[in-house]
Amino acid sequence: MTVMTGREALMQVLNHEGVDFVFGLPGSTELMFMDALVDHPEIKFILGLHEVIALGMAEAILACRERWAWSTCIPMPDWQRLRRCSSMPSWGVSLW
Repeated sequence: MTVMTGREALMQVLNHEGVDFVFGLPGSTELMFMDALVDHPEIKFILGLHEVIALGMAEAILACRERWAWSTCIPMPDWQRLRRCSSMPSWGVSLW
């Protein structure tokens, strides 16, 4: 059986789904994810100034290009505000 880390599995899923942009604000909870992005230059990280901005950029990619995008954010305390700001259904933009 092949052993795979969680971050490598996530990178494979993002590649398989055609995600080429990740939007967010890197912090201590995203260190392993950011480290995994170094080994995957095909996935570009775009810095947002706030979680809502990052979510809006990910939604724009989905709406304009009809491609998946990934938005990282810390679930609390901004999660409810992010869900209110999101115009896309929950399957369109993944909240980290």
